[in-house]
Amino acid sequence: MRLFTPKTQSKQAPGKTNCFLIGVAFLLLTACQKQVESPDAIVPHTEIKVGETSISDFRASVQAVVLQQSSSENNAISFSWTPLPGNNPLRYTIEAGAVQSHFSEPIELGSSSYATIGFLVKELNQKMSRLAPTGKSTKVEIRVKATDLYGDHDVLVYSEAVSLDITTYQPITEYAYPQYIKLPGNYQEWELSNAPQIVSVKNDGEYEGYINFTRQNPQFMFVKGCKWEITNTFTNLGANKFGFGGTLFSLTGNEGRYFVKASTNKNTWNCTRINKWGIHGTAVTCAGETDPVMTYDAATGKYMITLALQAGEFRFRANDDDALTLGKEIKNGYDTPSAIGKNFTVTTPGYYTIYLNLSSAGNYGCALIKEFNVFACGKE
Repeated sequence: MRLFTPKTQSKQAPGKTNCFLIGVAFLLLTACQKQVESPDAIVPHTEIKVGETSISDFRASVQAVVLQQSSSENNAISFSWTPLPGNNPLRYTIEAGAVQSHFSEPIELGSSSYATIGFLVKELNQKMSRLAPTGKSTKVEIRVKATDLYGDHDVLVYSEAVSLDITTYQPITEYAYPQYIKLPGNYQEWELSNAPQIVSVKNDGEYEGYINFTRQNPQFMFVKGCKWEITNTFTNLGANKFGFGGTLFSLTGNEGRYFVKASTNKNTWNCTRINKWGIHGTAVTCAGETDPVMTYDAATGKYMITLALQAGEFRFRANDDDALTLGKEIKNGYDTPSAIGKNFTVTTPGYYTIYLNLSSAGNYGCALIKEFNVFACGKE
């Protein structure tokens, strides 16, 4: 930009020309600035204050949903609502909570910058398994909250909660040969096709599983595969060894559930009778000389217990003995009981229902679910 100075023959006072030039420059600069105003100056933000309004018309596409692994890639449910007014960039987050919990310990299902969001069956099942035990219809509450997308992420407003009945499933992995060994026996009429099995999850020759022998003095064989063949049918050689040309495996004593292990690397096997599973650790408030005992449900194959827990840790423990304990590890987003897993941690004292599912080898499950009703210790 060029500035023109007016010509004059008279002598000007010192500094007068400089003042004139500065004034002209200021006027021109001001004019230029008005032509490049920011959008913020043109359209001011509409501020939303906490408690000033709420998200309206929040709704779910269905009121009840039964999740199944066979449809894991299908759409399970969608939520929609009326967006908040104004031009604030917002993030809407769906929260789920137990009934009567008042969302004191909510689970976030997902977020969207739009006024709608949907979930696949597998996504919803993974998140809801923390609130709803598998195979059991459970009522939960759902709401949406709005937060400032680019600011300090403070919660601005919530919607009213809606109720949802949900049934989750235990994810099952099908193991192919040679990752399983079947145990046909007299307790199930020697039917190989439907015999229970132990599996090698890592495919490393180390197999394990929990078998329910429903007959006194059970007898069985190890069959690696789905056909009776000489080269894959193992018998008992004694001294915890197995191989060919031996006798039937047999357990002298009562029927019941056993933890069975076998190694094709060493050709060894062993089993432990499970008299009971209990809860053991510093989180247990009502434990005496023995662990609080979990109840076994033969129809579902699950153990469960409801009891008071304090801040601390615990593990599943069989037979009041440290020889067989289970902590937890996370596999594919799910809590999974594991002998090498870490202890369960309880941070908030209260009543909890604890589930343990060992019915399918290689597909174990567990859940620690906070209850918001009062129960007596160890009772539902």
